[in-house]
Amino acid sequence: MKNMKIGIAEKKNAEIDALVNQVNSAQYRVNELTAVVTALTAKQAYFATLLSDADAKKDTALAHLNQVKSLVANVEELRRYSQQVQQQTEKSRSKVKDATDDIALLIEQLIFSADVIEKLSGFVNRQKAANNVIPNELVTVLNQATTDANSAVALTLTALQSSYATAASADEAGSVATLEFQQAVQLRQLLVGDDDSPQAGAPYGRVLEAIGKVEGALQALTQAQQDNQTLQASQYAQTAAYQTQFNLMSAPGETATADSSNAQSRQQLQVIQAHQSMEQARQAYQCSRDTLADITIQVDIYIAQLNQIIQSQQDNALFTLIQKGYQRTVESYQSALAAGNMANMQLDTAQAELASATVQLNSLTAGLGAAKAAAYAA
Repeated sequence: MKNMKIGIAEKKNAEIDALVNQVNSAQYRVNELTAVVTALTAKQAYFATLLSDADAKKDTALAHLNQVKSLVANVEELRRYSQQVQQQTEKSRSKVKDATDDIALLIEQLIFSADVIEKLSGFVNRQKAANNVIPNELVTVLNQATTDANSAVALTLTALQSSYATAASADEAGSVATLEFQQAVQLRQLLVGDDDSPQAGAPYGRVLEAIGKVEGALQALTQAQQDNQTLQASQYAQTAAYQTQFNLMSAPGETATADSSNAQSRQQLQVIQAHQSMEQARQAYQCSRDTLADITIQVDIYIAQLNQIIQSQQDNALFTLIQKGYQRTVESYQSALAAGNMANMQLDTAQAELASATVQLNSLTAGLGAAKAAAYAA
């Protein structure tokens, strides 16, 4: 009998030693995973900083691109208006020249008419001196006609001078309008290249359309990233709550009584509820990750389309250069986002393994406590 008791005690000690070894292994695993989680958390924070910087640079490049788009539209409008002003000024110059030519012709006719009237008046005056039969009224009318003709010539000369002054002003306005149009054309060429109508051209329209798609997709991606981080935090909180409830349930209890049985039932119910909440949070987070992956793929497609369009533009126009700058910032943002997502996935995996290892450690610790209690009771 004594030997049997010794054998049973040795068996229990061996079981306890085995449990101690399992607890030590589980504790080592938890410590190892804790270090991994700590390192990955630092890595995640580093890539989050890179993503924030890339996002700020992307927003700045987008603001510059929008400013250039507005500038291109304004310069194109200036070019169109200056062209219209130039055309209207040219028409005015032509009409002023025609009017000046007409006035000059009129002056020639008026001078000839005044000369004829003056000669006729002299002739009548001479005849009046030799022959009193000629009425005085005729002499008076011819003298007045001569005066009126000379006045008409003088007034027409004044009009001709005004017309020449107007022609000079029209020439100056035409020169200014021509210079304005030429400078507007040069500025447009500096911005968008040598195409005659960049706004009406297919390449310009495709670039704006592709940039609009990239902007919309990046906004959706940013929102999805924020939602994903929120759900990730919720998953961590639910997992921690489940671990807390599980540890409370697994802790060695007192001698079983009715009250302790009810308390244990409540703890079991709380553990089940915490596990359900953890699973729901995990599923929501997984769905968010899938959505984020889909949007990321869509963004990659839009960026590839934008890259193809931009690469087809073989010029050094300012608008093209800023497009390429924006393209590079978007690619940097995508790289930082991909690295951040990878770090998040690694951290998620490590945290899940740590949670599982912690649950296993708590279970083994509880089992070891129960085994020691049973051994002491025996």
